[in-house]
Amino acid sequence: MNRLVVVSNRVPAPNAAGSQAGGLAVALEGLMAKRGGVWFGWSGRISPHAAHAPATIMQMDKVSFATIDLTSEEHERYYSNFSNALLWPLLHTMPELMAYDRRDAQT
Repeated sequence: MNRLVVVSNRVPAPNAAGSQAGGLAVALEGLMAKRGGVWFGWSGRISPHAAHAPATIMQMDKVSFATIDLTSEEHERYYSNFSNALLWPLLHTMPELMAYDRRDAQT
């Protein structure tokens, strides 16, 4: 059987009740629980040492959660600006809501 790997901005906390990471988590949590696999993405934590820290791996049933922390600059430029202000509106057919700053893509 092939291994399912999900890469997303946020990863639902494996020990929290209910989904913590928005619509993608809601859509995929049942599939991941049934099939198993690896879910990789941001832990939701901001750390000044994030750039040099290894991924944290947690196992819950059939799913391995591999998460990384972000620095405050990565969070601001990549997560808040590039991902949420540019990619999210673009991929949800709302280009009128897009905001772009070239510096955000360089982080």
